[in-house]
Amino acid sequence: MQKNVKLHYGAFANYLRLKKHPKHKIMNKAEIVRQKMDWRTTSNVVDCGVSAMRHMETYIGDIAG
Repeated sequence: MQKNVKLHYGAFANYLRLKKHPKHKIMNKAEIVRQKMDWRTTSNVVDCGVSAMRHMETYIGDIAG
């Protein structure tokens, strides 16, 4: 896992804790899993914002397990 991903994840989990979000403990223990998506690419770094928006449009919220 990339170091910056873990750093951002930790910052987000800490933000939830500071805001006293009811699920902050779950976020601290959650495993980071890179999902396989049909449209995922490693060669196009220019359109990353478009890719993030596309992901948000198609994500249903499946629970791993």
